[in-house]
Amino acid sequence: MKYGNVVSLIFCICLCGCAVSNFSQMPSIFVDSHKLFTFTAPPNWYKYKHESKDSTVVMTVDGLELQYIRVAARSTKSNLSNTKRKITKGMVPQELADVFIDDLKSDHEMMNLEILDNQPATIREHEGFQFEYRFITPKGLKKKGVMCGYLENEQACIVQYVAAEQVYFQKDFAAYESVKSSLR
Repeated sequence: MKYGNVVSLIFCICLCGCAVSNFSQMPSIFVDSHKLFTFTAPPNWYKYKHESKDSTVVMTVDGLELQYIRVAARSTKSNLSNTKRKITKGMVPQELADVFIDDLKSDHEMMNLEILDNQPATIREHEGFQFEYRFITPKGLKKKGVMCGYLENEQACIVQYVAAEQVYFQKDFAAYESVKSSLR
């Protein structure tokens, strides 16, 4: 019996170590490695370590399944994950929003995607877009998201917030607004 408890304890420690190793504390001021964007990170949020071809940072406070904020700069030369549509230089904000909406609609992990609102927005003194949406994950979790973005030269810069709809979306919406307003 004691041997089983020790094995269980070691397993739990290893499992926690693996989960923690994918995250690191966000600095209070985050500067993208390509110097494409800077923002003030919400206190106590953690950066998720992942591979990305473009400048992308993903952060969470309670875990990616519950909520995350993603800030990314996408080149007009790069492809989006789920759509064949391209970001092109000179797009107006609504066209840019439509490309990102199409990318979300083509994501097989987002079932019953519904666009709740889609409006022009000013981000970093640029004409841009902001849209709100909801969907259901393959595990049945209802989530809500908001994405804003703009095009500057050959880079589309976006800020996206996704969270479990019932509690977390409202709880951490101010963190998204803070990141969006501090974006430089």
